[in-house]
Amino acid sequence: MLYFPEQLISVSKQFAAAQNHVFLMNNILKQQFFEIERQWDGTIAHEIIGHYEAFKSGKAFELYNLDDATYARNFALDEAQASIRAARFAPELTSVERMTLLRDAITRLKNADLRVKDVKNELYIQHR
Repeated sequence: MLYFPEQLISVSKQFAAAQNHVFLMNNILKQQFFEIERQWDGTIAHEIIGHYEAFKSGKAFELYNLDDATYARNFALDEAQASIRAARFAPELTSVERMTLLRDAITRLKNADLRVKDVKNELYIQHR
């Protein structure tokens, strides 16, 4: 099969564009993995120091057999408590990770129409 130079040039340009696209997607994927890895410590701290230790201490909020309004409130309080505990007590977190956890807690409370100053005495966040 004979190819004309115009066809070869066209195929070559398409191949180069495809290579550039793959290169770009690879860089985006690397960045996404970096972001996931960067947030991993905060996530683990939220689950272990936030939820697990509060549960072991008997300070987790009840989430079963509740009416919808109480469930929503308790869920927001439990998640906010876990994030605040992780931000305060987890070792070796960066200041960015700590601030991210605190913003998460405030957002969860705000979404449930709660304010930190109104519920801070209900949260198990004073000591580990």
